[in-house]
Amino acid sequence: MKKERLLEFDILRGLAFIFIVIQHTLGGFSFRDDITTNGLFISKFIYTIAKIATPLFVCLTGISLLYTYYDKFNAKDFYVKKLKFLVLPLVLWSLLIMYNDDKSFNYDTALIIFSGDAQFHLWYMGMILRVYLYFPLILFLTRIINSKNHYIKILFFLFFAFCYLLLLNNYGILDKVTNFLFTNPTESQQRLVNITPLFYYFYFVIGAYIILNYKIFKEFILKYKYAIGIVYFITLIYYYYIELSDQIGNPFPYIKSSNITSVFYNSISILFFYIVAYYITTKLKYAFNIIKFISKYSFPAYLIHILVINRLTYYVPTNQYLGSPIKYFLLAVTISISICFLLNYLPYSEYLIGNKSKFNLKKLIEIFKKLNPISIKDKIYFPK
Repeated sequence: MKKERLLEFDILRGLAFIFIVIQHTLGGFSFRDDITTNGLFISKFIYTIAKIATPLFVCLTGISLLYTYYDKFNAKDFYVKKLKFLVLPLVLWSLLIMYNDDKSFNYDTALIIFSGDAQFHLWYMGMILRVYLYFPLILFLTRIINSKNHYIKILFFLFFAFCYLLLLNNYGILDKVTNFLFTNPTESQQRLVNITPLFYYFYFVIGAYIILNYKIFKEFILKYKYAIGIVYFITLIYYYYIELSDQIGNPFPYIKSSNITSVFYNSISILFFYIVAYYITTKLKYAFNIIKFISKYSFPAYLIHILVINRLTYYVPTNQYLGSPIKYFLLAVTISISICFLLNYLPYSEYLIGNKSKFNLKKLIEIFKKLNPISIKDKIYFPK
């Protein structure tokens, strides 16, 4: 039996894509040297909010995979599906991006693609593909943990959190792994190791705990939504100050980020934006329809949005005023989603954008017949 679609997570995915584009438009603008004072304070604030995008996407990956495959999993079907609708679009768009950027194709091309080196934002795809690769093992361990009682599951969660913080404090371990795997590692080989999902795995764990205890989670979050909102805004201001301090100085030097505060902020942000997504789903019909539409094409739009932004630089002038990156943001989202929407009507488009093709030959023939001024019955026959 087909499972109920949890629409609030569609909205979360749409918001995550919007945050990614904000990072690459308003985020970049916030580091300009000639930025106006108002532009600096506003863009930094929006950028600070949007920095949750990657942890949010990882969390949603955990939610989506476990919700879909926890009860029934076929490894062959899983990998064939991911190869067709995830890996193939990544390869095709990466090749197009490399061609557009005049990058040479050689024996390192596959390494460049799967390390996400075709374009800077594609590191995420290189990282998340490994989660799909390891998923059978992840699913096996998840089923074992989930079969235990409530207290054991909490102990595992705390254990995962503790190990994650230890890992974040030992980033140098990657150099040792790289040197072990490769004698004289190239830049692409180093990057391949650096984009390990280990540095984001805790947000996958959060997603797993959310979806495997969804009814309890939902009731708890909605019950304490105001408390969560207050904590989120306190931590948001905290990190907003840290972002600003790079450019305006740090009058309170004892206020600085740490791995513990960073993980806490990202975790509370995920909870807060779940509440936002639930509110949009249940209360804001117009916003819900727009963001759900964006969510549907968020994967291929993510692949191409930097290509779109780079192309916009040829036609849309930039300046030091806030309106400039806002214009880029709106155009990048609109054009990226529109391109994917139109491509969806081509035959076999699922191999390019990961969404089932809307191409319908029978319907196309019917439309053509309606446009034809002469019906079959009324054909004109000319004498021989």
